[in-house]
Amino acid sequence: MFIESLNEFYGLIFTLILSVTLFCVVHYTLKKLLLTKLEYWQFYLVKVMDKPLKTLIIFIGITYVVEILFDDNNNDRFHTIKLTIIVSVLTWVILAFIKKLERHFLKYNSFSDIKDKAVKRSTIIVLMKLCFISSLVVALLILLQTLGVRMQAIITFLSLSGVTIGIASRDLTASFFGTIMIYTNRQFSIGDIIKFNNLEGTVENITWISTQLRLSNRRLIYIPNIQFLGSSVENISHAIERKLVIIMTVFHSHIPSIRNALVECQSKIREQKVPVEEEEFEPNVKIEILELQEQQIVAKFSIFFNKKITQSDFLLKKDLLVDVFSEILCVYDMRFKVKFEE
Repeated sequence: MFIESLNEFYGLIFTLILSVTLFCVVHYTLKKLLLTKLEYWQFYLVKVMDKPLKTLIIFIGITYVVEILFDDNNNDRFHTIKLTIIVSVLTWVILAFIKKLERHFLKYNSFSDIKDKAVKRSTIIVLMKLCFISSLVVALLILLQTLGVRMQAIITFLSLSGVTIGIASRDLTASFFGTIMIYTNRQFSIGDIIKFNNLEGTVENITWISTQLRLSNRRLIYIPNIQFLGSSVENISHAIERKLVIIMTVFHSHIPSIRNALVECQSKIREQKVPVEEEEFEPNVKIEILELQEQQIVAKFSIFFNKKITQSDFLLKKDLLVDVFSEILCVYDMRFKVKFEE
């Protein structure tokens, strides 16, 4: 069982010396590489390889030592152990590298050197999660095969399990595909202002099951992703301009005076400048007469704001516009009523 010959003793000493030497070489090589100028992905790869490689050297060294000390002519068992250790360590490196890349992409919100500003935070999250899960599944399958489990049996089991789970949780599966559709079509991303089924708000988070929408009254709504499969979504953040439509009915006996009052309202609205990113933008205002009667005019005000206006400023402008109409039309002693259409 123990050392029975001089060759085994020399083999043991050689294994210990080689393990210590490799450990030191890996330690100082990786440390020196980290001090050189590397690309971001090279830096993360070198950094995540430190502990896994050292762990690999230690455990492989221990395996060889045990194999020398307790050689029972069963080399297949030790071969399986070594393969299991190698696959586990490689999986450790890949998963840690994916997590590092995810943190990097989320921090800079773009793929570093590639100036792709269309890559949104939510897209990065789902891509990294898919890479993480795929790598983990492949690693588990390889480990099971290494341990002697038949791949045909695994595939059959997974197929049957998938069918059973799919039937039992149809809504959950539909929500999953709804999430995939959101990420694939890029209907909206985290931070976008959307309008869906008479609900308008800012997207705060997108999970595999639901989308979290923060409304203007600060309430948080959870919308199942399955609802986005068969419904249209208006992404206000992707619009060229933010449009506000006001239908105003003005009552007065003198039609020319009403026309003059509407022109004054148009000029006054243009003075309601909107601050966006340390700049002020003047809204564009168009007036269309929809109905003209003897003592009233129905006019349509189309007001176009800069697309980057915040939701809170946009709602504030809606209230201010009513004050503008009231201030001017009261001077002309005119009654009016307004209706907002977006």
